[in-house]
Amino acid sequence: MPKALFIFFVLSIIILSCRQPSKNITTVKDSIATVPGMPGYRYFDSTMSHNDTINYVDTFSVDGRQFRVVYSYDDSTDNTDNTKLEQLSGSEWQHMLTFFTSMHSGYTRTSDVNGDGYPDFLERWHYGSNAHFYLPAKKTFGTAVSFELMDWQLIDTARNIYCQNFNIKGHQEKSMLYTFDGVKPVILYTMEFEDDTAAGNPHVYKSMSLYKTVPGYKDSSILVNTTQIKPEDETDEFEYDDYWRRNYKELLGIK
Repeated sequence: MPKALFIFFVLSIIILSCRQPSKNITTVKDSIATVPGMPGYRYFDSTMSHNDTINYVDTFSVDGRQFRVVYSYDDSTDNTDNTKLEQLSGSEWQHMLTFFTSMHSGYTRTSDVNGDGYPDFLERWHYGSNAHFYLPAKKTFGTAVSFELMDWQLIDTARNIYCQNFNIKGHQEKSMLYTFDGVKPVILYTMEFEDDTAAGNPHVYKSMSLYKTVPGYKDSSILVNTTQIKPEDETDEFEYDDYWRRNYKELLGIK
C-alpha cells in the first residue's frame, strides 16, 4: 500500500472512531422512571411538584411498612379526587384514603405533628393541612382526619408543647396552646381576637380574650382575661406566637 494511501486510511479510522460513542460512556437515565405495571405513571422525584401535570407514584416507608401516593393528573375545574394513599399488604397495594391535589398544595409525609417520633401524613390545602397520624400500634396511618393544622409551631421540644393560629377569611381568628396525649390533641389555652371591622380596619385587632381549657367529659373553658391591643399602626397584627413563647411557662406553672 502506498505510504500516502496508508496515512489516509489511518486518519479515516481515527476520525470515525471520534464520531462513534464510546462503549465506556454510561447513559444517565431519566430519574423519573416509568412505574412497572402502571403505564403512563412515573416515579416522583425532587424535580417535580405534588400537583404536577403528569401522573406519578411517590413511594416511601415508615416503621418498616411501605406506602405510596398515586397521583393522577386532572386539569378539570371540578374537585375530583385524584390522589390516593396506599399501603403494601403482602404483595398487594391496599387503598387507605383518597383526596384532591390538583387545586390544592399537595401533601407532606415527613412532618412529625404530635412529637411521637413517627412522621405523619398531611393533606395540604390552601389555608393549612389535615393530619393523619401514624399509629405505631397498628403500623399504619389513621384514615380519618386526626387533627387540623394551620400556622403551627413547636415552642417547647422537651415538653412537646405547640401553638397555632386559625385565620380563615370570614371567620373569627383564634389561636391555641396545646400538646398531645399520644395521638389525642390536648388543648391547654385558647385566644380569641376581636378585630376593628366597625372602624374599617378588619385586619387590626382591638382585643384578645384568653381562655383556659378545663378537662372533663366535655372540655369547657373559662375566661382568664381580656387584653386591649394597641397596634403601632393600622398594618400591625397581634403576634400570637410571641405571646405564647413569652407566657406559656407562667400559664402552665412551669418554673
